[in-house]
Amino acid sequence: MELTDRITPPFIGPVDRSIAKSIEVGSLDLRGADLSGADLQGVKLVNKDLSGVILAGATLRGADLTGVNMSKAYLKGADFTGATLSRSILFGADFTHANLRNANLSDADLSNANFTHTNLTSAIFKNANISGALIGGASLRSANLEGAKLSGAIIGGAYLNDSSLEVVFTDLQGAKVRRSQLDEAMLLDGVTLPDGTRL
Repeated sequence: MELTDRITPPFIGPVDRSIAKSIEVGSLDLRGADLSGADLQGVKLVNKDLSGVILAGATLRGADLTGVNMSKAYLKGADFTGATLSRSILFGADFTHANLRNANLSDADLSNANFTHTNLTSAIFKNANISGALIGGASLRSANLEGAKLSGAIIGGAYLNDSSLEVVFTDLQGAKVRRSQLDEAMLLDGVTLPDGTRL
């Protein structure tokens, strides 16, 4: 398969490891590209513009996506296990049924993202902006939400009960928490509750 300067949507067919390497080092314009099912494990796409990219069912295990712009990306069922997405722009991204276990999302803009039925176990959201996000039926066991801003987020049916859940200095003001299991969750000083109460 020959690569061009632009992968135009929809990109059809599997992305093999050699093409993944070309994507990593090349100057391809991947905005809006359809890379569904691609094997991008361990790829380094630091500070790339992937806005509107379609990575449904793609594998990005251990990928370095520091500082990428994946605003409005469609990431349904993608595997980001152990990936680094710190300082990334993921505004309005759809992570439905994705796996973000052990992913680093520190300082990321995840505002208005959809985390419905997403595995966020042991994910790091330190100082992330998760305002207005939909977190329904997601697993947040052992997640680090230190300094995260969750104002206006809708958290329904999420699994949160783990004593190592860290929510230090987290802003939950305006968040709607429904049917979520908060048993044994560690709420420490500096947390702003949905009603504005500061602990």
